[in-house]
Amino acid sequence: MQIQVEDIRSFSQFLREKGKQPATTESYARDLAAFLEYLRVSKISWEQLESSTLIFYQKYLSTEREAHPNSIRRAVISIRQFFRYLSEREKTFQSPFDDVAIPSRQESPPSTFQDKELQTLMQAIQQEDSPLKAYRDSAIICLLAYEGLKANEIISLRWTHYLHHPHYTTIKIEGPRSRILQVMEKTAESLEKYRSAYIGSHKKGVGKREKDRMFFAFQGKDLTPYKSLSRHGLKYMLYERGEEIKNPHLNTEILREHAIQTLLKMGRTPEEIMAHMGLLRLGRIAKLLRK
Repeated sequence: MQIQVEDIRSFSQFLREKGKQPATTESYARDLAAFLEYLRVSKISWEQLESSTLIFYQKYLSTEREAHPNSIRRAVISIRQFFRYLSEREKTFQSPFDDVAIPSRQESPPSTFQDKELQTLMQAIQQEDSPLKAYRDSAIICLLAYEGLKANEIISLRWTHYLHHPHYTTIKIEGPRSRILQVMEKTAESLEKYRSAYIGSHKKGVGKREKDRMFFAFQGKDLTPYKSLSRHGLKYMLYERGEEIKNPHLNTEILREHAIQTLLKMGRTPEEIMAHMGLLRLGRIAKLLRK
């Protein structure tokens, strides 16, 4: 038996049917493709696969590829699940990796992102040459740092999910943690400014299917919006903005933790914060409460 491209596609379809997010299935597919390339270069045949193969692969990722421990952990999970899927599908095939332990997750250090740094970040964004990009980035930062939205929730937002009233603004979050949020005043202001700039733009190059998307990526020196913002695009935007304020490690999780801190300062209960952010467990909320 040999692994075919169709096997990975059917595995991805299997994961989607199980409710996995598109980003997760894409990550698993990349992990599997990298593992198959490793087997090819190492000239390891299907018949030679055993538990030590995956153990040596972990060492390869760590030493040769300098992969982050959590990326290695995800790769192990991807490979184990894929081979278990094959064994359940083929019946006559036994996965060689079921007894390989999954590495422990490495927790990120607590965020030290404070209100003053957020203000500095927002001021730096206002120096952007393109008003539309500045308003877009400000709106995204607010959705992360005040509302605690996840990256996939932000890039999935459409203007039909946005409702602006004279006294309050709501956004509808779709997906596994669907909810309707009444956003904070700062977020509402940023969204309305972005919406006004968005309506005023010509939206050159935007396809019909994309016009309802709230957030776009930009292309070229003229900063023309040309397609929906991706997770990678959002991550890169934060990296660029972080560099501007000498915080190269700025990411979605740091900003979402700031949202928890803000909601706690406002007197929100842990249960209210979990409902607002779509969380299933206390996790970081409990850690911040213990500080």
